[in-house]
Amino acid sequence: MSNSATKFVNELIQPLGERDIPEVLRSKVEDHRQNLEGLALSLASSGASEEMIRQVVSGAFASFEAEFTRTILEIRG
Repeated sequence: MSNSATKFVNELIQPLGERDIPEVLRSKVEDHRQNLEGLALSLASSGASEEMIRQVVSGAFASFEAEFTRTILEIRG
């Protein structure tokens, strides 16, 4: 699952990289990518199915994306 976890997380994060993200927040995207990858790998090592891993990681990402979007809008005023 490690390669597929990395690929899946990168596919989720990739659209964020296409946005005009303020420099101050770019490291936050990478930190979150690493956290999501760690979550996926932990779930895999605990025996979770790939479907379960995708659901949990997608949910965590959706929450981050919504918060991240609000933060960008606040920074831009």
